Amino acid sequence: METDVLERLRAWHAAKLDIPTDRVELVELDLDVLLKLGTLIDIDVKGLSSFTRRATWEELGVPEASARRARFTRGVKNLIPQEYIRAFRSLEVRARRWLNEHSFDVTGFRPYRYVPFTAYPSWREGHERLVRQWEMLKLKVLFEYRFLLVPELEEDFEEVAVEAARALRLRGQKRQEFIAHVIERAKAAMPTYRALCEGLTLDYRAGLLLSRARIEEELAVAAEMEAKRREALARARAAEAEAAHKERLLEEMRKAELEHYKEQLRQMASPIAEVFHQLRAQMYEDAVAVLTTMQKNNGKLIGPAVRRARSMVKTFRLLNALDDKELDGLLNRMEAYLEAPPGEERAAQVEETLHQIAHLTHRSAAEVRRLAAPSRWQALRL
Repeated sequence: METDVLERLRAWHAAKLDIPTDRVELVELDLDVLLKLGTLIDIDVKGLSSFTRRATWEELGVPEASARRARFTRGVKNLIPQEYIRAFRSLEVRARRWLNEHSFDVTGFRPYRYVPFTAYPSWREGHERLVRQWEMLKLKVLFEYRFLLVPELEEDFEEVAVEAARALRLRGQKRQEFIAHVIERAKAAMPTYRALCEGLTLDYRAGLLLSRARIEEELAVAAEMEAKRREALARARAAEAEAAHKERLLEEMRKAELEHYKEQLRQMASPIAEVFHQLRAQMYEDAVAVLTTMQKNNGKLIGPAVRRARSMVKTFRLLNALDDKELDGLLNRMEAYLEAPPGEERAAQVEETLHQIAHLTHRSAAEVRRLAAPSRWQALRL
């Protein structure tokens, strides 16, 4: 019964995000409100390690008795040209940066990022664009792998083997056997065409947030099933009176454990407050930055300050999942001033509004700095 309920929840969340069910993992936390407002996302990159291997001492031309084996470490060799590896790494970095721009880093969720449903469509569109670029790059590598890259790398391995043999001062038959051995070992380490097709992926995983009510519901179901099992066992082993007595004791223990668990949940900090304070803290930093720019320019509202102020409005509307009406009103007023004709009156109006925003959000900025220290949320198991 418990498994059926969890699978239905998983299927509902997968349908909400338009992804396969097996890409939704369950994350049990006390998040009644955040459950309705967003999801957890983690970037998942696989297969890049198949392009590198640790070099052998023989390939480096270091004799077995050399002291360098004890004093130095072996380097890393690339199994495809370095520019391809850099291109894949660049796409991975861009995917993680794009997720960071559309999400919050909430304590206790790591390595997941919390993405509000207000920002999810924009993030999903950009992520799929990066995945398409990844797949095009993979197709290029796969096309060139058998006919261009492998022969080219075989030539490189042969040159390495010849240089190593020269460094080891090998001659005659031993030299030829050594070169053939190094080349074969290098070729054997190269990933297969099928491994690249199936294993080289840029993807993401979504985590489903389970609310306190759902957790308590599952605990109640489990407790009921356990009670029935113990009741049947007691009837088979002892008289009715003894079985009833044991069942009362077990029921009291279950109630005490459930109350203890509820008390633990009540003592935990709310991640909703972190989302609220993080967004306000960001607005505080932006407001202070714009005011600093204006101060450096004698109170004038120049281009950089205007762009930063408009970026504040755009970022707030993208991430305002909790509908912060008070801050929304101030930003709407500032946006209206920004659209007015340039002049001293316009600059003064914008400056006054920025001071009001900074006054409203400075406590949130302090709270975010406080939450940066280790907390009880880090002890939660995702």
